[in-house]
Amino acid sequence: MNQAGPAQEGAPFSAYLNDRLVLFGEGDGGVQKVSVVGSQDHFSEVRTALKNGKQITEASLYLEKEEHQWKITLRALMFHFASFKSPSVKLEKDNITDKADEREAAFYERMHVLEEGLQLFDSLYATFLEIRLGKAWADEKKNIRRCLESG
Repeated sequence: MNQAGPAQEGAPFSAYLNDRLVLFGEGDGGVQKVSVVGSQDHFSEVRTALKNGKQITEASLYLEKEEHQWKITLRALMFHFASFKSPSVKLEKDNITDKADEREAAFYERMHVLEEGLQLFDSLYATFLEIRLGKAWADEKKNIRRCLESG
């Protein structure tokens, strides 16, 4: 965690792509679109499509911190969230006697969870930009090519 927000700076989290990728590219027969859906072990279909010149245009990105998980569908063309699913909010009803207080508490808890998810995304994006725009990009490109070639 390297961006300001509700979560503690420096806190660890995980980010990964898994169950949905859409790739797009020009082929012999014109424009081709490849959708890979379902849990992936080695991303062999994706690696093959990337080797053949296709580019990822949409992906499901998972962010995990402790027991919480956020799922973002990110579209590359306009770089926007097509969907943003955050952990559900569960309130302890033992201490709340008023329905209005319960709804207000749920609202603030939900805003906190959404803001934390955005903080996770911002941290991931900042790290990506640091690598992509930095001196380490040449080495990272070699690592990506090696990963695509391995099976």
